[in-house]
Amino acid sequence: MKRASLVAGLVLLPAGWLAAAQAGMVGHMAGHMIAVAIAAPLLALGLRDTRFDPACRWPRTVTPLAMSLVELATVWGWHLPALRMLADSHGWAMIVEQAMFLAAGWLLWAAVLGTGPDRRAAGVGALLLTSMHMTLLGALIGLAPARSTRRWRTGCTTRWPISNWAGSSC
Repeated sequence: MKRASLVAGLVLLPAGWLAAAQAGMVGHMAGHMIAVAIAAPLLALGLRDTRFDPACRWPRTVTPLAMSLVELATVWGWHLPALRMLADSHGWAMIVEQAMFLAAGWLLWAAVLGTGPDRRAAGVGALLLTSMHMTLLGALIGLAPARSTRRWRTGCTTRWPISNWAGSSC
């Protein structure tokens, strides 16, 4: 089971990264979801209780709530207009972005699947928080007025990444 999970996670990664690189916004989001919600838990399950399991190596740091916050900061950070445009326009930035999504997802799932009596309730809470913030981000992006997302479509740049959301002329 562990080996099959590890292999499945490793096989799915290139498919997600290919979708992120070539299939527009839908492919980009599919690549994110494959990395964070499918490949990462498979990798965490495949590496569980091995020397590569971060929850075993650093149990006081790799906790469900802490890793949920790491994942939140990673995902929301890469969806700020300046970083989103950077990842859309430079292959190296997309690779860094996807690697960070995978790492954050893997840490979250490793923490949730980690051993210990407190992990089950904390894991449920962390996954609930994660699903809530991911849903909120998806709604904000999907329902944003065209002016707010114009930067992504046209390549408009300003000095401050959040200024486009704050009503700049961009």
